[in-house]
Amino acid sequence: MKKYTVTISILIMSITCSMAQQSYSGKEFKPLQGLTGLWKMDTKRGTIYEEWQVRSDSGLTGRSYKLNNKDTVVLENVVLSLQGNDIFYTPVVSDQNNQQPVPFKLVSCIGNRYVFENREHDYPQRVIYELVSMNDLRARIEGSKNGKEMSSDFNYIRVH
Repeated sequence: MKKYTVTISILIMSITCSMAQQSYSGKEFKPLQGLTGLWKMDTKRGTIYEEWQVRSDSGLTGRSYKLNNKDTVVLENVVLSLQGNDIFYTPVVSDQNNQQPVPFKLVSCIGNRYVFENREHDYPQRVIYELVSMNDLRARIEGSKNGKEMSSDFNYIRVH
């Protein structure tokens, strides 16, 4: 009986996810406002910060940066936006893509895990954000680069 319940649950989640891929609304966008605030991740090369602000009911802005002595070095600026029935994660990364925005469209949202995709982009093709808890944020980039599958994980904790 348990086996069938699990199978039915997975089927229902798959159907719901497939339906959700076609159209999004403020209902799916609102939980992204949980990103608001300052996050940090300690690495071997120093601390990286990610900071998010709500701009409207359908828009957030973010940036990631590191501190180099007293200088702030911006790594990327991001706009998260609800546009019609689509949600986009659109970064402008320093020293990449001629400083032009690259939109990644939301293709999956399950709970607080959001998968954005742009198959045309060189690398990454997917950007994933998961708000694990109020103080734990996981981000991931993944895709193919020069024919090889690659990924990088970013685990942040909330500063405030």
